[in-house]
Amino acid sequence: MTHAVTLRPSQGVRTQVRALWDALENAGVPLGFDRTLIEPHVTLSVVESDGPDPAEALLPLEAWCRRFAASLPRIPLHLPSLGLFTGTDEQGAVLYIAAASRGPLGEAFEAFRAGLPDGIRVSGYIYSPALWLPHITLALGLDPATLDRALSIATRQFRPVASDAEDLELYELMPVERVLRIALGPCDCGIDKKTCERCERIRYETDG
Repeated sequence: MTHAVTLRPSQGVRTQVRALWDALENAGVPLGFDRTLIEPHVTLSVVESDGPDPAEALLPLEAWCRRFAASLPRIPLHLPSLGLFTGTDEQGAVLYIAAASRGPLGEAFEAFRAGLPDGIRVSGYIYSPALWLPHITLALGLDPATLDRALSIATRQFRPVASDAEDLELYELMPVERVLRIALGPCDCGIDKKTCERCERIRYETDG
């Protein structure tokens, strides 16, 4: 079973990304994914669960995600520029907003990998420390014609932003389904998240 662990940025960032998605779609550029299923996000890792019972293997991953989120404040998220994965003729190109990997974001990436429980492994070489390029996807599977159009739109509308990541999310992949959304930082009540069982429970169980 495959899962993605993602960081959900602040409302201001999500609003800008959705506006870019709107502009691309309005210009006839296919996004290459179903935007109703996912939030704008930075993927921290994609992992595979080993063992004969995938549902049982998921339990330690969920527990690690909760502990990991509880140990973190909100993570500063600096989004300075657009970027492009050129892809292949079959896959097409990927247009994205680049996130700076130095500092707390890079530290969170390393810490999450280091704490993965037994039976859970990182899937894919692009999530190795040497190759990980944190980003928010704007569109994927772009052929040369749609890529030119997408770049023209994105370069006109994108503005660099310094914000933060508010939540950690765990998604089951193919089909895409969110399993958890866990708030980073202190609870709404002001009590440290690690000591406030009431706020932890509420914020784990709602879409917030």
